[in-house]
Amino acid sequence: CNSCPVQCTIQNYVCFTDDIELCRTSGLPDLNQTNSFVGDTLISWVSDLVDRFEPDGLRIDTVPEIDPNFWKQYQQSAGIYAVGEVFTSDVSCIGTYSQVLDGVLSYPMYFTLRNVFQDNYSMNTINTTLNQYNQNLADPGAVGSFIDNHDNPRFLCSDYDIIAYKSALTYILTGAGIPIIYYGTEQEFSGCNDPNNREVLWPTNYNTNAELFQ
Repeated sequence: CNSCPVQCTIQNYVCFTDDIELCRTSGLPDLNQTNSFVGDTLISWVSDLVDRFEPDGLRIDTVPEIDPNFWKQYQQSAGIYAVGEVFTSDVSCIGTYSQVLDGVLSYPMYFTLRNVFQDNYSMNTINTTLNQYNQNLADPGAVGSFIDNHDNPRFLCSDYDIIAYKSALTYILTGAGIPIIYYGTEQEFSGCNDPNNREVLWPTNYNTNAELFQ
């Protein structure tokens, strides 16, 4: 890559900038998909992986750090549902990646639901986000919907409100999108920042009497 800065680390996580597409995450090694050998190898690899292990779908990390044109080829080679992580509240940004991948993680709605069920924003903001999805996403029903994950404090971290949590989970399970439930939800885990939101599960003895399990 002739235009790639040397040993730079991403400072500004804004979609479609040279900073996010050409620099490194936390200084980690980075592959150059514009190199035909690298790109072709990765595209062949995902096809072989799907043929060998027959997964139902793929979850792709840090999608904005690679040119969208590569993801289109990758998705076609995979031949199965793939959902990409685009960690932003910018609906137009995730909309671009929804044109090249089957689905994207529903981060804008995640932020909306947190605002509604934790900070008492109007329920109308949910409808506003849905309208933006309908205007910007290739298939709003194919997003991966969630209220918790390993990159953010759990819902119960800041306010242990089970009723509000149930309401948010009800939307995840019944609203538009494919529900993604983070492990430990059923045990009412409340860890805050990473790594505390990645609690060990087995000390709970897989409690089937927990309110959210039932």
